[in-house]
Amino acid sequence: MCINMGSIAPLAFNASTGIGAGVAVTSITNDYPLLGGFGDLVPDTCAGEELAFIRKVAIDTDKYNAKIVAAANVQKTNMSTIYGSDGLSGDLKKVARLIKGGMKTKVYMVYLGGFDTHTNQVGQATYSGNHTTLLNNVSKAIAGFQDDLEKMGVADKVTGMVFTEFGRTVRSNGGKGTDHGRSTPVWLFGNSLKGGRYGTNPNLKDGSGNVVAQVPMQYDYRSVYYSVLKDWFGLNQVQLESVFGGATKTAKYAAQYHDLFIPSRKVGACSPPVGVEEEAEVISTTSALSFELFPNPMDENSSTMSFKTYGGNVRIELYDNEGVLIKLLYNDDLSAGKQEVNLNRGDLRQGIYLIKIYNGKHSETRKLVVM
Repeated sequence: MCINMGSIAPLAFNASTGIGAGVAVTSITNDYPLLGGFGDLVPDTCAGEELAFIRKVAIDTDKYNAKIVAAANVQKTNMSTIYGSDGLSGDLKKVARLIKGGMKTKVYMVYLGGFDTHTNQVGQATYSGNHTTLLNNVSKAIAGFQDDLEKMGVADKVTGMVFTEFGRTVRSNGGKGTDHGRSTPVWLFGNSLKGGRYGTNPNLKDGSGNVVAQVPMQYDYRSVYYSVLKDWFGLNQVQLESVFGGATKTAKYAAQYHDLFIPSRKVGACSPPVGVEEEAEVISTTSALSFELFPNPMDENSSTMSFKTYGGNVRIELYDNEGVLIKLLYNDDLSAGKQEVNLNRGDLRQGIYLIKIYNGKHSETRKLVVM
């Protein structure tokens, strides 16, 4: 799951199918149950099934919120004193505490608005105006966050990315502001990065010496995402193609690959920091069995489970998203090599499931989304 600091989970946390993979959090200290008990049984009707689903979501949300509060209580105060006083600094303070507290969350998102500066981007004096204030807030927030991570001893496990939906034009629009632009820089920060600038400083004048309207684009922003997903999160080729919409599109972004990370920090560096007693990792990032599901999400009647075996007994189990065993999908001997087993949807309702495969000393878990 991903965590967004704010009242609304961003679309960036949704899969292409619309399935949400994140939660919005406004507080990391308030353990407030959504309902505090239901008081009556669910009726045995079609409407009752929907009510049962809503109640389950409420219960799961309460459980997840309790995990957040527990992690925040591990590190009750921030260690850095150089944060700013604005909302962005406040949100990054919370993220730092959750990371130190041992949350398994791989992705956190914070937000700072106000950059749609059609007017008053600059002021009368040098280093004045809305843009100066905004960038000053960003600078203080990132400096405080990085300082916090260093003092908490988890800085090597965290990489930050600063991005926006759109850039700004080069030329002013006449109102001391700029309009929507086609390109924009992306900033990354953290101890695991090589550092430096990728690309060249753009030429802001045309052949006649006039200031251009737009900053020339050098890289597709998805090539940056590709590089981070590959080297920091350790996605394999099949997973990358699933994210970017097939082999052809993935190859396009791979052609602009950016070697951003120190070699020793690449794959596997994003494992959770030690702050509380570690729980067993649910989703395996290793691939001894090369276990894959296709299509996933399952929007038809079946999916194919493909995997490599070392010979002998193969057992495949289906769990709900709370780790409760639902059914045994397969249990038989198979010869060593590449194998495929069909998974029928049957009576599976929409939702998120876990499929675990065992073969000798090897086991892997994959998430299955049923549409």
